[in-house]
Amino acid sequence: MERLEELCKEMINRHEYQKCEKKLEEAMADNPHSAIPHNLMGILMGAKNEHILAMKHFRAAMSLEPGYLPARYNLEQFAEMVSPRIYAYTENDCKMHDRSIKVIYGQNNIGHFERRKGNMTNRNGCIVVAGCSRLGAGIAGKLSEDMKDVIVVDNDKKAFRKLPYSYGGITVTGSITDIDKMSDSNIVNASVFIAVTNSDSINICASQIAKEMFGIPKVISRIYDEDKVDLLKNMGIETICPSRLSREEINHYIGE
Repeated sequence: MERLEELCKEMINRHEYQKCEKKLEEAMADNPHSAIPHNLMGILMGAKNEHILAMKHFRAAMSLEPGYLPARYNLEQFAEMVSPRIYAYTENDCKMHDRSIKVIYGQNNIGHFERRKGNMTNRNGCIVVAGCSRLGAGIAGKLSEDMKDVIVVDNDKKAFRKLPYSYGGITVTGSITDIDKMSDSNIVNASVFIAVTNSDSINICASQIAKEMFGIPKVISRIYDEDKVDLLKNMGIETICPSRLSREEINHYIGE
């Protein structure tokens, strides 16, 4: 496969995308259990600005071979939108690129989200999910399967492990209530904002910022405390209250 990696790198650098894609499709057919062709196809899709397809191929490579370092490296770099984006064709690239990125950005700045031009800037094409709990990950995964542009935000980078391998959206590590960080990202251009962290106060604060400061048209917030539901409804924020939904469902079953 080493020759395939070198060949694809040359073709991508020469912008021979169609020729490279055909070569990789043949490699996938000949080596259905290999992670390498999928990793290379992800790099190709990234070069073509096909973000969702790139993410899916990187995740496919990881599902075939969880320990395959280039796919994991590319997935992390691509998902967090580090720029300039430097791909790993081989494991040697991972070591070399890691040093160069730290020099460019500094150790503490790796993973900062930067504005992305293209389809993510269209307010009608982006859905933000705040909180990568099991619920948030499930929502994001389903939206991604439906080919929606999705951004998942969570303070804990490890939370993104809950996302399905098919997830093709963006992950942002940081606080959803950090106004400066959100202002510098495509989150401000979203058409839908869904707050499903495990904290009512964070969901309320984030929803208010999304609605009032960034003017996101549709904002949905999960609230555990029923006393706070009406407060958000008066602000034009839709709410989901698990306790209220459970009570209504139980009453339905017992006939009240």
